Amino acid sequence: MGYFNEFPYTEYNFANNETKLVKNISFKPEIIERVKESRAAFETYLIQEGDTVELIANKLYGDVNLHWAVMISNDMVSPYLDMPLTSQQLDEFIFHKFKSQLDSENNIVILNKTKTLELTQFVGTTSNNFNTSIGGVIARPHHFIDKDKNRYSYDYIVNNPVKSNAYRRVEVAPIVTPVSTWTEEHDLNEAKRSILILKKSLVSQIKNEFKRVINE
Repeated sequence: MGYFNEFPYTEYNFANNETKLVKNISFKPEIIERVKESRAAFETYLIQEGDTVELIANKLYGDVNLHWAVMISNDMVSPYLDMPLTSQQLDEFIFHKFKSQLDSENNIVILNKTKTLELTQFVGTTSNNFNTSIGGVIARPHHFIDKDKNRYSYDYIVNNPVKSNAYRRVEVAPIVTPVSTWTEEHDLNEAKRSILILKKSLVSQIKNEFKRVINE
């Protein structure tokens, strides 16, 4: 990341509680905003497993130092947090995020990896009212969706048999599918894979504008 040597550092906390210093490139020269108004200035790229902003820049621009063009095109601030996690990283992220739970008496319970995986992958059925106990912790689906991908909370589907809305009007009960916490986290991660790539012909223009802003 040699191009940003003059930029200040800022701290970022990662899923494993590790803190790293990364360059702060959050400011936006005007030319970037002008270019981003034109969809024709970009192409779509699907991030592959193991890709980094440097690898993408080298693959598409032939220069790892042009990683910043990938980042500014997608409003990325961190080259780590704003990229999709690998499968292994995602598993670790989910484990650390959900291993600490409260039991029915509000006592903290620390689950091992196996129990955390069971908890986050649980969806349930109507036979168990979409809940069960895993390691002393109540497991429920993250939410429910209907055929149109509308989301419904657990309380609305399970604890609201009359299906009245906020205005207390009775509604027809939707046909829904439970979605696990693991699936929700996976989908959020996958949503980061499709990014915009600035066409190579425009990168030099933005690079010159960056230099002008830095030297002001």
